[in-house]
Amino acid sequence: MKKRRLKLATMRKLFSDYIRTRDKWTCQVCHRNFEHDPRVLHASHHLPVGMGGGNVFMKYLPDNASAKCAIPGKYPVGCHQWMDLHNIEHVEWFKEWLGPERYDRLRELDVNPPRIHTDADHRELAEELKGKLKALQENR
Repeated sequence: MKKRRLKLATMRKLFSDYIRTRDKWTCQVCHRNFEHDPRVLHASHHLPVGMGGGNVFMKYLPDNASAKCAIPGKYPVGCHQWMDLHNIEHVEWFKEWLGPERYDRLRELDVNPPRIHTDADHRELAEELKGKLKALQENR
């Protein structure tokens, strides 16, 4: 029997829900809480795969993401876009937010990923994230 492939949209939603819940539905930059309006809180990658930085391994690594607001109608559109437009400030903020040891480890993983993720790895990661998300929700 052939194993079903995990849908990427399912994995993205699970990862996003985990990051936002881990960060207590609060923008990690401006510290505003968006629990009652979750659509304006993004799980923002620090080393974005689609913009030339990072690699596939980094896409679902929790240390590579934090919750940042994206408030409609404001320009720049909340902390998420402001950080994207101000790379030097973003890097400095990220180093402080993550801490020097975790930041250095993340940069090393970006340059030298341990391996390419397979479908089995994504399924395993999804189960791990589901477990962590459930534990966070139960502890609220």
